[in-house]
Amino acid sequence: MTWKRAWTGLVCVCLVLLLFDSVLAQERTRRRQPGWQGPPIGAVVEDFELPLVDGGTFKLSDQRGRILAIEMGACT
Repeated sequence: MTWKRAWTGLVCVCLVLLLFDSVLAQERTRRRQPGWQGPPIGAVVEDFELPLVDGGTFKLSDQRGRILAIEMGACT
């Protein structure tokens, strides 16, 4: 087997593996997307209250007129 033929075979194998990985990545992304959508940015939400660490309460309606970014997440 010549070197040229070996390199051609290696390049073909790499291209096939790259194509296969691309197809798998698209499938994983499609599976991960939720079936629901949250409210659009800027939408009005219902008023709520949350307890604060220092004992007070946070009320959304008290923040009216202010720029507010709320992250609802959890750390595990």
